[in-house]
Amino acid sequence: MNFKIGTRGSLLAKTQSTLVLNQLKKLSPQDNFELIFIKTQGDQVTDKALWQLEGKDFFTKELDEALLAEKVDFVIHSYKDLGSERPSGIELGAITKRSFPHDILLIPKERKKDLRSIDNFLIGTSSPRRIYQLKESITKFLPLKEDVEVTTKVLRGNVNTRIQKLLDGQYDAIVLAMAGLERLASYPDSREQLKALLTSLDFSILPSSHFPAAAAQGALAIEYNANAVHASQVKDLLRKIHCSQTQTLVNLERKAFNQYGGGCHLAVGINASSHNEITIEHHLGEKDETPIEKHFITNQDKLPIYQNVFIGLAGEDSSRVFYDQAYQKRPLSYQLNEAQQVIVTSNHVLNKEFLFKGSGLWCAGVKTQKHLIKKGYWVNGSSDGMGLELIQEFLNSSLMSLFFTRPSLPVILTHDKSSYSWGRTIACYKHEFTLPQPDLDQVEACYWSSYTQYQNYIKHLPFLKTKDHYCGVGKTYSLFRAANIKVTPLLSYQDLLKKVNQ
Repeated sequence: MNFKIGTRGSLLAKTQSTLVLNQLKKLSPQDNFELIFIKTQGDQVTDKALWQLEGKDFFTKELDEALLAEKVDFVIHSYKDLGSERPSGIELGAITKRSFPHDILLIPKERKKDLRSIDNFLIGTSSPRRIYQLKESITKFLPLKEDVEVTTKVLRGNVNTRIQKLLDGQYDAIVLAMAGLERLASYPDSREQLKALLTSLDFSILPSSHFPAAAAQGALAIEYNANAVHASQVKDLLRKIHCSQTQTLVNLERKAFNQYGGGCHLAVGINASSHNEITIEHHLGEKDETPIEKHFITNQDKLPIYQNVFIGLAGEDSSRVFYDQAYQKRPLSYQLNEAQQVIVTSNHVLNKEFLFKGSGLWCAGVKTQKHLIKKGYWVNGSSDGMGLELIQEFLNSSLMSLFFTRPSLPVILTHDKSSYSWGRTIACYKHEFTLPQPDLDQVEACYWSSYTQYQNYIKHLPFLKTKDHYCGVGKTYSLFRAANIKVTPLLSYQDLLKKVNQ
């Protein structure tokens, strides 16, 4: 059968549609596929932000008309462009697997050298969501001077045009969707064009916990006409490339977005992600000048109220909260190679030996990232507390291969007992364990910063086994699960402290 695929005509739209076409060819080699390019209002009006235009469906109306007129058999959209109300007869046939639903900041390497002297940092974006988030938080994630003023200016056009405007000096930096750049980097024709544009640029992948992207960003939605002659054949074809996990996540995002009011003027980012079989949501932005900030594990039961808890981190004990007094961290000497990709797992590795001059700097969590930023380092991205596998995905992406020559395995700076299934570890500090304080028999719940910490405490205080156990969502949670120990994941130990009856 011959299938006509409707798509917008921008380089990114052509590229992502071609990637889908090639996927369908492999799965259904007996069929033929043809791309039909359709101009939309959003492609033709590029001098204003979308929220300033009258009407709606700026990137979809013309595609809808072609689909309903049976000029095409199905159409491919960036899912974030689809409104909640779709024309009668148009059905969603597939949502493709999503990767990297992050925003990424691009900056000229030469401009990056001057960040400490810039009084006004101008970022190109037309998104109300990005404008709000950048003004609220970007100074914590870039090594800018403390009193810098962050301003934004309209940035429209296709990806190539936007990057060229940055190269022409119209902005200090711009923010784009990482998923779009990844698709361009994945296809040979567009890859070469993108490579030429990125040669003089550096990047920082913005963490979803502080810069959640537009609902459904990074996902492709493929729609068909349910009343068309060949609707059943199209439906069966599209099932072959549908990703149910991506559908679950974007459904959560779109539902939340609509509950906040929806529309291209709404300055709220929503990200849902799945990790270790748990789903995490971040909502952050502004509605009617009222800030919105929510971070939670989807469908997690409410935590009980506790009288006394143990927190496996350094801190000062109170009447109800006991902190780790058994672990002392002793720094170890180490040396970094200038050509290495480096991953910093915690602030404890940042002793006097740390002097980074490598090609890429990454870290495990946002807290460490902010600490590095304060020291004046440029950080390319973090795993946002989700485990270093996310950084592994970043480094293995097609986009990263345009910024870095394919590196050897990254160096992971950690403690002397830590190990990972990839990368090469360097021990930067040593845990010294002494007998824990004796008064922990009264605690009802424990938050563990590592599985090794749990093992050492249980060895000396076996009664702690019977307590309720909590930890973060990354590597520690994976190790607890592998050992079949019941543990509840938390986004922060602060979530447990809120449940202490003080």
